[in-house]
Amino acid sequence: MKERWFNEAEYSSAAVGARLSTDAASIRPSTGDAIWNSLFWSGCETVAGKIGSKLSGRQK
Repeated sequence: MKERWFNEAEYSSAAVGARLSTDAASIRPSTGDAIWNSLFWSGCETVAGKIGSKLSGRQK
């Protein structure tokens, strides 16, 4: 097993980010905007709830 795979250009954070962005762009049209928006807003609500919980002093 290669120990220094992270030093290769194809595994750089920029290359991985570009691949993820391309994959997400290709998946979105096939799933439809309704599902995409639902998942997006659900994630936003989760994050907002956690931030609100931390700010109010109630930690879960």
